[in-house]
Amino acid sequence: MSDKTCIKYSLIHDCSIAVTKVLQLTVMVQCIGIFLHSSSIGFFTDFLFVNHSFTYQQATAVENMFAWVVLALGIAIFIHPVKLLLVLISVLTFLSAYIQIEQGGFPFSSWAIPATASRYAAPLALIFALNCNKIHLSYWVATLGLCLTFATHGIKALLFHPNFIDYIITSGSNLTGLEICQSAAEILLAGIGLLDIICALAILVYPYKRIFYWMIFWGFITAFARITELGIDMYGEFLIRIAHFTLPLVLLLYFEKEQKHNSIYAPIAQ
Repeated sequence: MSDKTCIKYSLIHDCSIAVTKVLQLTVMVQCIGIFLHSSSIGFFTDFLFVNHSFTYQQATAVENMFAWVVLALGIAIFIHPVKLLLVLISVLTFLSAYIQIEQGGFPFSSWAIPATASRYAAPLALIFALNCNKIHLSYWVATLGLCLTFATHGIKALLFHPNFIDYIITSGSNLTGLEICQSAAEILLAGIGLLDIICALAILVYPYKRIFYWMIFWGFITAFARITELGIDMYGEFLIRIAHFTLPLVLLLYFEKEQKHNSIYAPIAQ
C-alpha cells in the first residue's frame, strides 16, 4: 500500500470516528427530546383520538409506548450503533412529522416533513458514517437534510411565520428588556429568512468553512429560542432540534478533512 493510500485511509478513519461520535450523541439527545415532547405535548394523541376513533386512554397508551420506544432506541444507539435500529429511529421521526401534517392545526403544519429533515437525516447519516468507505454518502445525507431544514425555515421566515415573530419579540424582551415592535420583528425576520436560504444553497453548491460555523451558531440560537421565549421547561423542544447545529458540525469535520485530502468524499477502491 502506497504512502498516499495510507494517508487517505488514516484521514477517512479519523473523520469517520469523529463524525460517528457526534452523530451518536445527536441521535440520542434527539430521541430524549422526542421522548419529552411526546410525554408532555404529544405528537399524535389528539390525532388518534379525534381522527381515528381511539379512546383517549388508548391514544395516550400508544403515545407513551412511542415515547419509551424512541428513548430506548436512542440510548441503545449511543451505547452501540446498529443500522437496523437507526433506520427505525429515522422512520419513527419521519412518522411524527407526517402525523403533524395530517393533524394540522398550526401555521405551516403541511411543511413539517422538509422542516424536520435534519432530524430523520441524522440517523441515516450515522448509518453511512459507520462504514469508512461510505462516508461520502454520510456527508451528502447530512447536507441534504440540513439544506431542507434551513431552506424551509428560511421560506417560513420570509412569509412571517407567527411563531418566529413571537420568538423575536418575546426573547428580545426576556433577554434585554427591550420592546421590539412587530414591524421591526418582521424586518429582522425577513433578513434571517434570506440568510437561511443562502446558507442552504451554499452548502450544496459552494461549501465554505465560515458557512458551517455560522450554521452551527445560528442552529443553536434558533433551537434555544424555545427556552428564551417560554422558559427552561421547554428544554425538550431544544433537545429535539439538536441536529440543527450538530449536522453543520459534522459537515465542518468532513470539510476540514477534505482540505487535507481532496478525495475524502470519493469511495476507496478495493
